[in-house]
Amino acid sequence: MSRLVGKPLSECEDVAERTLASLRELVEQILRRGIARHSLPSRDVIVRPDGSAGLVDFERSSHRLFPSDPVWLIARGIMRYHLLRLTYERAPQLLTPAETRRVRVQVRLRDAVQRPLKLKRRVERFFRRALTGTS
Repeated sequence: MSRLVGKPLSECEDVAERTLASLRELVEQILRRGIARHSLPSRDVIVRPDGSAGLVDFERSSHRLFPSDPVWLIARGIMRYHLLRLTYERAPQLLTPAETRRVRVQVRLRDAVQRPLKLKRRVERFFRRALTGTS
């Protein structure tokens, strides 16, 4: 490990296409080595001064123990989903039509799963306030 000089992707307004292409290659290199992160937030993507991408914070990651390790396979899918989502948000022209369709479907599925959870939290807050008498 070493210190990465650069700026988090979350703080960059304009991101060069080569940065996202570099991120894609970096993610694939990491996956080939049997490591998969459980998320890929833009704050963990470092844009280096030369425009290449780096990654920090591997605290929540999995190492492939054997080829069909289910935990690693799930983490790999999640990492690729986040890569596609980041690319779709920043430079959708870099995605193939199939990747664009895939990320759109995955985002809709994620939203559909999250909707009942958000409703549950809202109902819980309502009843908590009603029971405690706060507004």
